[in-house]
Amino acid sequence: MMTRALIAAIACLGLALTTAFIPANDALAQDDMFGQSDDAGMDDADAGAFFEEFMGQVKRDDADRERCANTRDTVSKEEQYDACTRLIEDAPNENDLVGSYYVNRALAPKSPAGQCEDVSRGVAIIEGFKSTAFRGAFLEAAKSLKESACR
Repeated sequence: MMTRALIAAIACLGLALTTAFIPANDALAQDDMFGQSDDAGMDDADAGAFFEEFMGQVKRDDADRERCANTRDTVSKEEQYDACTRLIEDAPNENDLVGSYYVNRALAPKSPAGQCEDVSRGVAIIEGFKSTAFRGAFLEAAKSLKESACR
């Protein structure tokens, strides 16, 4: 019985403290996606310019992903290498997708040593993340490329 009363008292105290920190005026508490309030200096024109720049980057990344994968074999090896390099350098985190960029860059090598390095790095990343997207045929092909490139 004493335990229930103690838990109830803690819960009530927590609720009271939580409501004490919630602003009375919700309009004052609204932040944009960067944690800045609406009156932090970004007007509608700035927000529109930021959005346009963001969408431009998304379109460039989409084009680079297509060039890097080169599934239609329509881009030169130089373009493929450069697109994969941009994607690798721009990636905020190293994950299985970045691992695939390394493998694809290994298909357009600048040097035999670079090819071995790229495909080894790509395979290690993909295996490290236990990727379900890049398992099976892709990973087996990458391992095969690694065997031939790293002799």
